[in-house]
Amino acid sequence: MLLVAGLAAFLVAWNNVVNLLPGFQRWYVAVNLVLTAALALVARSAGLSRADLGLDAAHVAGGLRWGGAATTVVALVLGAALAHPRGRRLLRDERQAGQSGAALARTALLRIPFGTVALEEFAFRGLLLGAWAQEQSTAAAVVGSSAVFGLWHVVPTLALVDANRPAAGFRRRLLAVGAGVAFTAAAGVVLCMVRFAGGGLLAPAMAHTATNSLGAAASWVALRHAGPAASGYKGPDGR
Repeated sequence: MLLVAGLAAFLVAWNNVVNLLPGFQRWYVAVNLVLTAALALVARSAGLSRADLGLDAAHVAGGLRWGGAATTVVALVLGAALAHPRGRRLLRDERQAGQSGAALARTALLRIPFGTVALEEFAFRGLLLGAWAQEQSTAAAVVGSSAVFGLWHVVPTLALVDANRPAAGFRRRLLAVGAGVAFTAAAGVVLCMVRFAGGGLLAPAMAHTATNSLGAAASWVALRHAGPAASGYKGPDGR
């Protein structure tokens, strides 16, 4: 369990420290791709196979089927939310306010799939899940890797709260972080199930990309629908 414990500790510390560093967001995609490559070297040195990591090419067809189904579900849910005023309010994320269409496209097509999904799926549904399953049961690996996935999101959840509820006090911030960790841990369990159903990382990667990228687009649309006063939109340069 030494490898698993070391990976878990590193991943939690990494994301909750690096997101506090000035300039990280500018180099987000490049840094996360480098980390993904480094974790691939760790997986190789640990003797994990392509199947252990969810990278067996034999399951591409299954991954496409399950990933496509998950993408469809996400799109339908977001579409239904956008069609209702209460749903649009829930979708608003002030971090999208002021973004141009080109900036949104970069977020949805570059930053999320290559900067977020590639690293998180390989790290959690690939390396950590695979290494954990070699030491303990599959159920323990799913629960453990998903719990670490939740803790990975502590600082990002704080950033979300600060953007949308800047006046929130300590107690509300603490509750929001607890809810964010619990929600992303539960999402991790779902993504593990999608990985097993699809036979590899392709299916959860597609589901994850759809959730984040389409979610960002839906938030952008919801903010535009609300208008400048409700959304906090300040112009194309964000000032």
